[in-house]
Amino acid sequence: MFMDITEFRDLGKIRAQSAKKSSFPEKLVLEDEVFPLLKNLNKSNIKSHLETFTSFHNRFYRSYGTVTILEVLRTLLGSKKLVEGKAENTVEFHWYSGEEGGLLGSQAIFSAYEKAGRDVKAMLEQDMTGFIELTVEAGKPLAFGLMMDAYDENLIEYAKLVIDEYTDIGWVETACGMCGSDHMSVGFLYELAFTKL
Repeated sequence: MFMDITEFRDLGKIRAQSAKKSSFPEKLVLEDEVFPLLKNLNKSNIKSHLETFTSFHNRFYRSYGTVTILEVLRTLLGSKKLVEGKAENTVEFHWYSGEEGGLLGSQAIFSAYEKAGRDVKAMLEQDMTGFIELTVEAGKPLAFGLMMDAYDENLIEYAKLVIDEYTDIGWVETACGMCGSDHMSVGFLYELAFTKL
């Protein structure tokens, strides 16, 4: 994997001049709103979709994040506040192309966001969620992998709080160790966390 910056050499320069840092809560305060939504998460749907998308190749991980994101979107649509446009922040769901070509899709989007002065609070990438084969083969316990390259420390700490509060699976700090996913495009500009399970 390489990161081709030919088309986006200025990625991050505009934001660096006016770097406004987002802040994240040190404790969770919306449990009363979140817990009812969690009841709507459908593990059977996730499992069924993962099996469908991955049945033709047992090491194919491209669809894992998509399945997770779609289920989160479906669940969030159960929030009346969000659906009515009254949520504190806008939530966007992205899918990128051109990752292997040098993060081309994510660089294009975030370069455009930067030039337009978009106020992005954070980006949470969900990649390879549910891809547990290598973890199981290694005899390790299931855990959310928090990628510690090109990340924001405060957002990672917040992600740990969320994982601890809302799941029964732990987390581990890990790293791509290379330019390994679209989160690298965002790390130049905005606070980001990259998780995988």
